[in-house]
Amino acid sequence: MGRVLRSKYDYGMMIFADRRYARADKKNQLPLWIESHLEPGADNVSIDQALSIASKFYKDMGQDFVMPENFLYDSKKLEEMNNE
Repeated sequence: MGRVLRSKYDYGMMIFADRRYARADKKNQLPLWIESHLEPGADNVSIDQALSIASKFYKDMGQDFVMPENFLYDSKKLEEMNNE
């Protein structure tokens, strides 16, 4: 599944497109933090429905992005870090 959450500025969505994940025995094998976020009734949706769900997720999660100053690197900052 990979790592989807890295920071509040870098996030993603997991889509379990395999119909086996609609079965309780497969869902129960997922980590609890994933299982707790599965949307009820979203385990057998069409592609159009999945796109609609994804679109809503990203609209809800979207926010004005301001890069934190400590995330920005220029040659001076890299040289300072190298000298530390």
